[in-house]
Amino acid sequence: PLVQVLAGAGWESGRFASSLHSLADHLKRRESFSNLALPVDVQGRTRWLELSASPRYDDNGNFQGFRGVGSDITVQRESADKIAQLARFDTLTGLPNRAHLRDALDQAMADTGNRRPGCAFLMLDLDRFKAINDSLGHQVGDQLLSQVAQRLRHVCGGAGFCGRIGGDEFGVVIARIDDDRAVARLSIA
Repeated sequence: PLVQVLAGAGWESGRFASSLHSLADHLKRRESFSNLALPVDVQGRTRWLELSASPRYDDNGNFQGFRGVGSDITVQRESADKIAQLARFDTLTGLPNRAHLRDALDQAMADTGNRRPGCAFLMLDLDRFKAINDSLGHQVGDQLLSQVAQRLRHVCGGAGFCGRIGGDEFGVVIARIDDDRAVARLSIA
């Protein structure tokens, strides 16, 4: 069947996109559908198809099948994913950007409310970074920022959500603080 072909290797394990379940339901109920986006494995690479179809019946009302169209929307999906990535992540360091960091902080604060455990926000600013840029050039400054980001990721591990605020400023959101000493340990790491 069509759904099995579209599911590919995921068919046997039952692990395939929810949109395939939706397609199967429409086909089973013989209902029209439109703009249904499906991931499909083609030679080991995921392609995205957008399908629209409606049921067809003969003059006696007997179901004949579906007539529809399909479009490869992989490029559009990849572009949308790239735009979403650029909107949420710093292009130089790969860390979450200010907006993403702010969302993480807002969520941590909302989850905490006035209850324990609390949350924390740490801010890191590189001293004399402008002097490095001015004397050694922006390329060296960019390398330094990337290295700081890498170290920050390593130090935070799973304990915090780190991001680049901008320039030479970084931030870390720690969503759950059971022990205030944990924040102090992270801040001196």
